Amino acid sequence: MTRDIRWTVLPLLAGLEARQSDWHELNARLHADHPLTSFAFMHALARHFSDGNDFLALCEQDGQLRAAIPLTKQSLRWRSYLPAQSQMSALMIDDLGLLPGLMAALPGPTLWMDWYAVDPLYSPPLSASPLRVERQPHVTTLNIDLSGSFETYWQSRSRSLRDDLKNKWNRLKKDGRGHELRISNTADDVSAALTRYAALEGQSWKAEQGTAVALGTVQGDFYTDVLQRFAATGQATVYEMLIDGELAASEIVLRGGRMSVLLKTTHAETFQRYAPGYLLDQLVIEAEFTSRASDVIEFYTSANDAKLRWGTGQRTIEHARLYRHALTASVVRLWRRAKQK
Repeated sequence: MTRDIRWTVLPLLAGLEARQSDWHELNARLHADHPLTSFAFMHALARHFSDGNDFLALCEQDGQLRAAIPLTKQSLRWRSYLPAQSQMSALMIDDLGLLPGLMAALPGPTLWMDWYAVDPLYSPPLSASPLRVERQPHVTTLNIDLSGSFETYWQSRSRSLRDDLKNKWNRLKKDGRGHELRISNTADDVSAALTRYAALEGQSWKAEQGTAVALGTVQGDFYTDVLQRFAATGQATVYEMLIDGELAASEIVLRGGRMSVLLKTTHAETFQRYAPGYLLDQLVIEAEFTSRASDVIEFYTSANDAKLRWGTGQRTIEHARLYRHALTASVVRLWRRAKQK
């Protein structure tokens, strides 16, 4: 007997709030309590950035939630809900065989769905989709396995990375500069650290581009909200490197399950001579090895060859387009070929 499978589509914020406990369960079951797909993070995203075009698609079968996918409506297509403040789409679905039902349940005509920043470790294999799928590499990210000791990890890094960092530390020492690592974990300390982070980033090139975190703005309110939520459960840390008592670099880390995610980083351009962001990276990694709070550090960044030297693992984050009908995929393919001629 075929079991009843039912898709429903709700406004995103209301849907999240109505199904909070189910979201927790699904994130634990499918994503090992990933911090970037946690209820705390996703609810903050929806609370500060969602508008009337954002929805939550839910699939239930025999009383069990099997899928919860935040989506944004765009004309004849849908896309995964992905504000710039998140590095991956929250695609919580235990079987891509459910997707034809989702396509039929979405309100209005739907030709395809675009899923952005798909992490292959935290989504079903796209090759298993019954829908026609186009895949495109997005970025290469890296992670660090925290088993073993920092010393073993560091000695396994390339000679070029170890020499680079040694030269930077020697330059700092030669100039007679002292340094300190400040670690903030409590709610009050994290809040104060975010204020310092925003002030530092406000003096950088990001301020000129309008992408810097500024308190009192929507983006600033979002990061304040996220850090307060995670700090309340002991899952937020802000690492700061000081040079001669002055803030030189700052890094925000969120945790969930047994994972640490490097969420945001900034540095003072006045200390560029010492590459304080790189020095702080080394200090943060050593501190994470020491604390044993996590099993892995995830960078979620667009890593170049220099950055990849830090990782013990790497993978490709993808964009994917899923067509409702194979005919639509064929028409789009022919249209692209015609444009190239």
